[in-house]
Amino acid sequence: MSAFDKNTQALVTQFGSDALAQRLLTTRIGVHTSDSRLSARLLGDVLADCIARLWPNIDFCGVWADRQLQTAESAVLSGSAPGTGLKVAWADSYDVVLQIGDERPPASAPLILRVAADGWMAYLGPEGHCSDEGNPVGPAFAAAIASAQVFRHVFRSELADIEPEAIDKLAFDVRQICGTPLAAAEELDLDGTVFMGTGAVTHALLWLLENWPKKATGAIDLVDPDPYGSSNGQRYAFMRPFAGKAMKVSALAERLRLAHPSLTVKPCDQDLNTYCQERGYALPIVRAVTGLDSPEARRQAALKLPQRTINLWTDEHRCGGSRFAPDGDAACLACEYVEDVTAAMDETAEFQLETGLQPQEVRQLLDASGHLTPEQAATVARHRGVPVEKLLDMPLRSVRPVLCASATVQVGADTPPADVPFAFSSLLAGVAGFMMLLSDLRVPQGSVGWNQHVFKAPSKFMHSPRYMRAGCACCSLVYADAAGVNG
Repeated sequence: MSAFDKNTQALVTQFGSDALAQRLLTTRIGVHTSDSRLSARLLGDVLADCIARLWPNIDFCGVWADRQLQTAESAVLSGSAPGTGLKVAWADSYDVVLQIGDERPPASAPLILRVAADGWMAYLGPEGHCSDEGNPVGPAFAAAIASAQVFRHVFRSELADIEPEAIDKLAFDVRQICGTPLAAAEELDLDGTVFMGTGAVTHALLWLLENWPKKATGAIDLVDPDPYGSSNGQRYAFMRPFAGKAMKVSALAERLRLAHPSLTVKPCDQDLNTYCQERGYALPIVRAVTGLDSPEARRQAALKLPQRTINLWTDEHRCGGSRFAPDGDAACLACEYVEDVTAAMDETAEFQLETGLQPQEVRQLLDASGHLTPEQAATVARHRGVPVEKLLDMPLRSVRPVLCASATVQVGADTPPADVPFAFSSLLAGVAGFMMLLSDLRVPQGSVGWNQHVFKAPSKFMHSPRYMRAGCACCSLVYADAAGVNG
């Protein structure tokens, strides 16, 4: 079997689609870096990590090429993907070239996209610049937008229905985009913060914290019962390779301790209900960071009544982040996800629709926290067009993380749709959540939300205040008196 055939087989196993595998394998990407400054290095790190989680054939060239290759290889290994197409090299032509620095790469390509970042600033196009600023926010946002543009360019026909934008010139301050103008590059006191869920979006947020150039202090808890799975590497920004059964909270805790020795990190490999039961009502949650997979999971987090909440999410072609500081006027997390009691579908019906399992199977799995049998995993795999290996022996609630941070793309007229992982979407949500966290640490007042279409240009009009909703059970119980609703 040739190397191409082996790589094809590996990608089909990953994504469950031969048509998608063929498109990915026949796309050649070049990353050319001529800028040696710190923000260019950070930008190259994030870009290499993000694109390598999907694209198997990438050449790196320039001042940070060896470093970028190591980053890309780590990303590939974390998802057990083929890595033979990653190398330090340069050719005459590519399908896409990403340029970091002023020196134009000596190659032709239908898309040559210049990317730059400086502190809070992110750039696409000729006017951007890099610097020795160590703030990772601009580099992460620029890398996510550029990675999305790579996908848009290659799959523009398949994405035509959503009218994606070709962005070749862009300059913006991430603070303005996210509606967090007071965010500052300063020391962080994270004391009392509880991270509820450590999946794809939380990994992106914690990478920014890990690389934050200022000191971080306080005591934080990481709460998530799940170990890493075989599909996580395709969607989790800066997830690292692991051997055996590695718990997400333990791996992240170790990384944060190394990056910030003054930060006390407690890994809690348990579900949220168990964590809160053991914590008790006498110790309220000061600040929750919710990187959860469904509206129902976020409603459950809201019922824990955190004093303030940072929320991160992805949904097909959109992603976002919000900050909630409820006060009788400003919204709480539950306001964002008020359950529609008139809706035809409850949680059981939603899972049934998503998985293809019978309602009685869904209810039993949800109530008993049972794991999918091989037959049930096969049913879900057929229903969603994903490899069954990703779902074997998995709790039903953990199925959603396998399907989130992805979108359904029809690749080829005679093939079934494929669920394509979007690491860049998770990364954008993580940046937005980090910005909301910085804002909350500085001025914990008011509630604001931000959302982004991952294939369209960012705009400062994508954020707006969030106000208390009358149908919110949490607000009606806790904050109604403060608002004067009950006289």
